[in-house]
Amino acid sequence: MGVSERTARSVFGRLLESGVIGSDSDRGPLYLGFPMYCVGYYFPDLFPTGVN
Repeated sequence: MGVSERTARSVFGRLLESGVIGSDSDRGPLYLGFPMYCVGYYFPDLFPTGVN
């Protein structure tokens, strides 16, 4: 990301809290999450933006 470790941890922490990314443990690999509030952004041709 080109930022300090502290900043990266903060950003990833927020993404984890919001469900945009996930992990099975504190040091496990990250995976992409699919929270309902993001489906319009992830799949704009399937769902209108902002639809829950």
